[in-house]
Amino acid sequence: MLPRLLTWRDELRTEAALNAWRYQVEWAPVTVPVPGTGAGDWLVLVPTGSRHTVLDGLVTSLTDSFSRRAGHATVVRIDPAAPDHRALTEALTHPVHGVLSLLTLADDPLPTSSSEAPAGFACTVEVLQAVQAAQAGHDDRPGTVPHLWSLTTGSVTVDRTDHVTHPAGALVWGLGRVADQECGGVWGGVVDLPSEPTETDVLRLVDVLVGGRGEENELAVRPAGVLARRLRRAPLAHAPVLRDWRPQTGTVVVTGGTGALGAHVARWLAGRGAEHLLLLGRRGRAAPGADDLVAELTAAGTRVTVAACDVGDRDELAVVLAGHRIDAVVHAAAELDDALLGDLTREQIARALRAKAVGAVNLHELTRDAELSAFVMFSSIAGVCALAGQSNYAPGNAFLDALAEHRRALGLPATAIAWGHWEGGGIAAPQVEEQLRRRGTASLAPEPALRALQAVLDRDETRIAVVDADWSTMAPSPLLRDLLPPESPAAAAEPSGGPLQGLATATVKEQEKAVRRLVRESAAAAQGRASATEVEDGRSFRDQGFDSLAAVELRNRLNRATGLRLPTTVVFEQRDPASLAAHVRTQLFGPGTEAEAGPAAAESAAARALTHLEAIGALLREAGDTAEGFDEVRARLRTLARQEPGRRDGSSGNGSHARPGTVQKTEQQTHQDIDPDIDWETATDDEVAGLIHREFGIS
Repeated sequence: MLPRLLTWRDELRTEAALNAWRYQVEWAPVTVPVPGTGAGDWLVLVPTGSRHTVLDGLVTSLTDSFSRRAGHATVVRIDPAAPDHRALTEALTHPVHGVLSLLTLADDPLPTSSSEAPAGFACTVEVLQAVQAAQAGHDDRPGTVPHLWSLTTGSVTVDRTDHVTHPAGALVWGLGRVADQECGGVWGGVVDLPSEPTETDVLRLVDVLVGGRGEENELAVRPAGVLARRLRRAPLAHAPVLRDWRPQTGTVVVTGGTGALGAHVARWLAGRGAEHLLLLGRRGRAAPGADDLVAELTAAGTRVTVAACDVGDRDELAVVLAGHRIDAVVHAAAELDDALLGDLTREQIARALRAKAVGAVNLHELTRDAELSAFVMFSSIAGVCALAGQSNYAPGNAFLDALAEHRRALGLPATAIAWGHWEGGGIAAPQVEEQLRRRGTASLAPEPALRALQAVLDRDETRIAVVDADWSTMAPSPLLRDLLPPESPAAAAEPSGGPLQGLATATVKEQEKAVRRLVRESAAAAQGRASATEVEDGRSFRDQGFDSLAAVELRNRLNRATGLRLPTTVVFEQRDPASLAAHVRTQLFGPGTEAEAGPAAAESAAARALTHLEAIGALLREAGDTAEGFDEVRARLRTLARQEPGRRDGSSGNGSHARPGTVQKTEQQTHQDIDPDIDWETATDDEVAGLIHREFGIS
């Protein structure tokens, strides 16, 4: 009796864990007010040479709709395969309210090239980079740089009657989730129209662009109205069990089959009675651990074939699949080539899409006529709610989710699972793994993850996300609104005053103190430090271990707290926390008067001076302790000891140069502040050398 009770208890715990991990994307109706003011001037970027059948009519309808909303749309035609970057930059120099890109409509519904990125999508990345560059020439206050919106048609499904007809458009949906993190100051969002939009649909689109107030950034316009994307829980009880899925007679194809994820799946399939496993990977039997895996699976009674194959090469894949009766497909192949969005190139995009997206299309087309029991694609939570640094990973995963919906619309089996990070089995870069942990996303243990996979297949679900996450630690996003209590920091997408509220009428020194505290606290949180006291004001961000991902996270935290639109480069441009705080304070409150700014600026300058002295110390250590060198150092120290902050002549600042309310010190008093035990007029070289060692660490 006791063993049965223990088994029952374990099953309840497993079901509770699976319920906590399961999520699905749904769509919520939202009200978009008719703009109360004119729409203003907009740029509409239109691809040349597009085969999209509704493009010309859509452009005409757009220009008419902007006119009806007291605005004006300037159409800029761009060849997405070979864009004129100079002309694009020139177009962005003109003051406009916003930019709407139709460039992804140039792409075929399914990406098939193994060597080139989809031109419309790649060009959209370059446009976003150009808008970011344009931001560098403006200040950081909201409203000084136009937002970029991207348009897709038929790339998302909002209910069971809505079908995905253009899965390639989902690439920009995945990109947008990263752009919202990295380029929040210039990214507007993405909107999907029906495959054949009406004039009413287009007018609603213009209302979204002009009157939406930035509250939503992932929207779909449908005949019933405007809908916003939401992530919601998907309890097991809400999806009935339809079968007990297990492999049938024939071959189960596992791409990425010799990798960490593929090996877990292969063992699970063997345990479920798979007759034959065809494990595909670029290195085949030469992959580390492949021979041991084959031996283990064979001992379990499963016939195994390992083949070296690039699934992104359609002809090569066709040869490998020929002669097999394919029963099921599990596509777990992926290639990582990540970068910050501002550094992403077309070559990188093509490499990342080759295995995951193009490989999925090849499998889809080559097995389309087979009677499959399952077609499973391992997507990632990055395609649903990506983090900074995943600009070349999220798009391909978002595409897999859309491809699953597309296959279902065609009457074909399809399942896409947006996994969280697998324990010991993911391909995320180490920096991203650390960021996932800091942001409350725990790794999934393989055994319960495989139980989750079984539950999805038993319910024959099309799209599901399986992730162990604390959403309250995530960056604010409308996507997560239904998962969070109203008081959660992540529930609100807009700042509400925060720690700097009420400082507009404070003195510059009070503002500087508050902003510096905010910068240090935000820097500590971005790096996962325990306290702001671990962040040094005058030490460079790089020397304090900041990488590009931490810099983006710090920028995002400051933007949320202040309402500014700081660019991604601001952290390293300002070099250290003191300089960044001074920059943020100026953007928020203006430069202030010279009399007010003096003390605060002196504190910041002193912090930077100490950083420079550390560098000088390193040079002196390298040069050696020559008497001549220390004579020069001693002379310079005498000058510095007499010099007040803000003076350049080395004088003590007596008389008319004194600041109101300050007491002037004699030269001897200033010397004693540095070291009261040294007589500077008679000090020996050894005494000065000792001071340098004590004060500046120079030996």
